[in-house]
Amino acid sequence: MKTRSTFLQLVFMSSIIWISCHALVGNATEILKWERLQVAAPALIEQVSRDYTKDIAPDPPVDVGQMRVSKISKPNAETLYLINTRLPGKNPDANPSCGASGCLFYGYIEQNNSFVQVFNGYVNDFQPQNASPIVQVSDRLEHRLPCLRLTSYENNFPQPFVTQLCYNGETYQPVELSK
Repeated sequence: MKTRSTFLQLVFMSSIIWISCHALVGNATEILKWERLQVAAPALIEQVSRDYTKDIAPDPPVDVGQMRVSKISKPNAETLYLINTRLPGKNPDANPSCGASGCLFYGYIEQNNSFVQVFNGYVNDFQPQNASPIVQVSDRLEHRLPCLRLTSYENNFPQPFVTQLCYNGETYQPVELSK
């Protein structure tokens, strides 16, 4: 009888922990699928090229088609196109859009046959082996776009740093994890 009681307590505590974790950050289990930007809509590639040239002004010019894009779509939501500007095969130090705080990421939505930028920020895209993905998509929607959970791993800290970003109608902004 005592074993059953201990087992039930363990199940109860595990359930509480699981619910608490998911209540804090939302259910962020979708793993992003990345592909080269060159397979995306020409209007998106052109917009990324304009924004990248304005933000970074690389010399020599960069083939933005080599960057990675993840198309994020959820039921009852707009599609978010998340761009990682890290160029494949380049040393991070030689990559013009990467630095000490990570690599430049863009996010776009399609409006009236063009693409509007809704995210522009640096994300530490280094992922240790067997660690949670850097970017996860939450089930939580704000203004018809999914919230994003960013996990960064710093050498000086034993625990990863987690940030949740939600769309506020204009751009993605950090929100409290307790929501």
